[in-house]
Order: sequence, then structure tokens, then C-alpha cells
Amino acid sequence: MLIQSSNILVSLVAMPVLIRVVGVEEFGRINLAFSVILLFNVLVGFGYNLSAPKSIALNQGNIQALSEKVSEILWSKLFLAFTSLLIIGILGFVFGFFEDFLLVLWWSTVLLFSEATTSVWFFQGKERMQWVSVINVFTKLAYLLLLVWCINNPSDSYLSNFLLGSTALLGNVGLLLFVNFSMNIKLIWPKFPPIFRSLKENVLLFLSSLASHIAINGGLIILSFLLLQPYWGHTV
Repeated sequence: MLIQSSNILVSLVAMPVLIRVVGVEEFGRINLAFSVILLFNVLVGFGYNLSAPKSIALNQGNIQALSEKVSEILWSKLFLAFTSLLIIGILGFVFGFFEDFLLVLWWSTVLLFSEATTSVWFFQGKERMQWVSVINVFTKLAYLLLLVWCINNPSDSYLSNFLLGSTALLGNVGLLLFVNFSMNIKLIWPKFPPIFRSLKENVLLFLSSLASHIAINGGLIILSFLLLQPYWGHTV
């Protein structure tokens, strides 16, 4: 509940600040880039937000099994984050997609890695969400402060999603360090067979999440390519 409340509050505060400083057109670019990243984050998440808490709960008493499962999920999501980064890079720099907002989108790719390193699923399985809530509040406050400090004119618009992803990434790394040192859950060097087996097991969950996301949010991305630039800010 605290996580959702802080996310909503930050959105309500950040939106008018950004519109006032960068203008409606640049705000549209920011939101369009964010929408594209959210679509790729479905790939990065790959259904682990649904399957991982159960796996963690079933192995609560086994530190070695937890270490293996946490490592397997983290390396899988990092592999998918780098894959998504590569796809965006090829589409944008080789084939000319996202031409009108490529700079904002490229700086927004840090959000792929904040999604890859989130450990919400771990704390859900452990039923200890208070740590995630506290870190989320601090990272969102840091984002707002950096937003006001760093974005002073429309040319700074590329920093908006970058700051959001960077603060989230730092918070996620802090939580992973807490898991490592306080809970004795060790990060094990990746082994590809378990990673690919884990991805294979989650394919149906991924497809279900992707279909739901496209049904709800896909229209914005499609519509944005059909509208003229000055109207972007009015479609988000």
C-alpha cells in the first residue's frame, strides 16, 4: 500500500513540474519513451513477478536453494535486460525507429536494469515487504529532488526517465546487498542451463503478461507514431 501511494504521489508532483519546465511536446516524448520501456520491461520481467514469490516461499528454510533460485532469477532478468537494450539499439540506431525521441529513449534504458534488479518478488515470498516500502519511498524522494535540481530547460528532458531509473537501480542494489549480507543469500555465478530452463518454464506467464500489457497500454505507442509531434503531450 505504501509503495502504491508513494508512486501515485510522485507522479502527481512530477507531472506538473516537468510540463512547466520542458513543455508539453517534450513531456510527450518523455512519456512515449517511458511507454516503450514499459513494454520491454514486460520482457525483462518475463512473468517472474508471478512465479518467483512462490519459489521463494517454498524454499524459505533452505539457504542454498534460496541462493540458487535468487541467482537464477537475477541472471535471467539481467540477460533479458541486455537483450532488450540490444534490440532497442538496433531498432533505433540501425533501422531508424524512435527517431524523434531516440535520445530520451536511450537514456531511459536504465529502467530496464532497475526492473532486472528489483527484488520485490523475493520480499513478497519472504513476506517482509516493509524493507521494499522504505527503500521505495527514499528513492522516489531522491528522484523528485534530482528532477527539480537537474531539469531546468527543455533540453534536459532526456534526464527525466534516466533519473527515475537510476534512483530505482541504486535502491535495488541496496536491497540486494541487504539480502546478501543480512540474510546470507549469496549471488552464485550464472550457469546457462538453469537460466534457459527457468525462462522456458516462464514462457506462458510472459505471454500472458505481454498480452495484458498490450491490451491496456499498446494503443498509446501505436497512436503516437500516427500523430504529429505537437500532439504527443496530449496523448499521455
